[in-house]
Amino acid sequence: MSGERAMTELEMFRALACLSYNACLMLDINDNWFVHLPSADVAEDGMLVGKTGRGGTPEAAIRETWTIYSTAPLVKSGDKYYAWAGYMWQERQP
Repeated sequence: MSGERAMTELEMFRALACLSYNACLMLDINDNWFVHLPSADVAEDGMLVGKTGRGGTPEAAIRETWTIYSTAPLVKSGDKYYAWAGYMWQERQP
């Protein structure tokens, strides 16, 4: 949409955190950043898969994780399913 600004990494992380009660940004032993979303899974090929993006910087990890979850057809969080609707998570039927 024309005039719509891109989301910042902080806004992306806050939206991702809505999917998981304990979302956090972590650094592994190889100095790779990743977003940990313990209670959120992507519905993929009839299965639920826990996914995360990784990156050399916190921002890169957030952007990669954001791309995975915001473009997924369905994301399971708790006992509900959601999809990104452009400005918020919208509840969907599996």
